[in-house]
Amino acid sequence: MSPGGAVVRVESAEDSDRRRRRAPHRGDHRPAVSRDHHDPRFGRLTLPIPRTDAAVSTLGAVRAMASDITLYGWSAARLQPVVDQALAVFTSVQEACTRFDQESPLMRANARPDEWHTVPLVLLAAVRAAHRPNQLTDGRFDPRILDDLVRLGYDRSLPFADGDVATDAVEASRGPLPRWTPQFRYGRRPELHLGGIPIDLGGIGKSLAVRWATEVLMEHLDAFRLDAGGDC
Repeated sequence: MSPGGAVVRVESAEDSDRRRRRAPHRGDHRPAVSRDHHDPRFGRLTLPIPRTDAAVSTLGAVRAMASDITLYGWSAARLQPVVDQALAVFTSVQEACTRFDQESPLMRANARPDEWHTVPLVLLAAVRAAHRPNQLTDGRFDPRILDDLVRLGYDRSLPFADGDVATDAVEASRGPLPRWTPQFRYGRRPELHLGGIPIDLGGIGKSLAVRWATEVLMEHLDAFRLDAGGDC
């Protein structure tokens, strides 16, 4: 995926030739290819360039994570279940990982971070994904900042869209945290142990939602743009 959100499939010259020969039998959600463009950055590979006269439209949208999530691409009626599945990822991640709902699975685990909790698989996967960079950076990346955010007055969704935001912050420093050791149990009833300190998944959750939704879309679409900008 490019920084702008468009997905481009890189293919070999041989695959491109085979694809062109099969083109008349493919679905209408894959626009015809006018020519192949050789990009020297990809060696002997080619990048198919879609026809510019194919109409791009809004395939679907959902409000989640304080953002308007919008998917753009070439429309086809039979793709709607795929679009719905991809956009539902954002709702699922929000419901499991938000810290602004005290009844969310994350906040229930945060309330007793030194105990085991039965959680949705999406939360287990998100915490595990956050733990990996914590390990790779020797603790420099650390989501155990919930108490810090609350102390700074960021204990609720703030109206950043309205301009500068001021809170009743309590400025105080804290010492380094011990090594983070969350634990995970998979199976029919996934369980999570946060390791004793509450966490915030914030932008981590949104980035994972973009990744997981993209994986769904790439199974069925050659090109699309997924706009998930906004407050995390």
